[in-house]
Amino acid sequence: MAKSSVRSSFLLCGIVASVLLQFQLSFSSAVVLNSSLSSRRNERALAIGDFDIVNEVFQDFRLKVDIDEPIDINGGLFGTIFIELQNLICYDISIGDILLSYVQPKETSISFDVHIAQFDTECEFDYTYDGQLGLWGKGSAVLSTSDNSLNLDALFSQSAVGIPPKNVSFNDCDVQVNVVNSTFTGGIVASVLNINRIKNLLKDVIANLVEDYIREEVEALDQKAVQLLTNLTSLIEPYLQPVTDETE
Repeated sequence: MAKSSVRSSFLLCGIVASVLLQFQLSFSSAVVLNSSLSSRRNERALAIGDFDIVNEVFQDFRLKVDIDEPIDINGGLFGTIFIELQNLICYDISIGDILLSYVQPKETSISFDVHIAQFDTECEFDYTYDGQLGLWGKGSAVLSTSDNSLNLDALFSQSAVGIPPKNVSFNDCDVQVNVVNSTFTGGIVASVLNINRIKNLLKDVIANLVEDYIREEVEALDQKAVQLLTNLTSLIEPYLQPVTDETE
């Protein structure tokens, strides 16, 4: 199967859809908002392995992350090092666990708190190195990330009680990216970047840049998620109609 390169906003939409489908028992009582739902917080978590089917879908995705900001770090004896990243792609995406909780602040809205844990992926990118001592060069790198997490508040709302929600907004996005290993290739400059001190600095900087990028994507996610929710609603609305007795 050919690999698909997608933006993180589309992947996040897919994760939102997966959450709603995997938590259908919790969401089925909330999809048509009504006053019978209390304002207390309800929680439900999945165990490791419950997302095997979803992960099978994600394993064919190649997630493109756009980072335009150049990196500069203190290379010690090598002076200031400037690095530009290109073609940052993440793949082998795997979700380990999700905790979903919700609270109903009023009759026409429900706020979901989504916590995605043990979110792992491998990444690769090209780079350009420009530093002191006359060193300049190009190369590529592979990153391994593990036990990443994402916390997200999703507010679903409807225009009136008794109909499925058709609006959603996302707030308070908190992302933690943990780069556990990295390997640079590209001649002499790669040898410099593979020095433990420099490599550890780069891991932290790249993780922060990816975190910032995901937060920005979440901020722009509302409209895509509204369309996704509209599509999901159109699928479930026929099943929300009153049951009629065909013998009458």
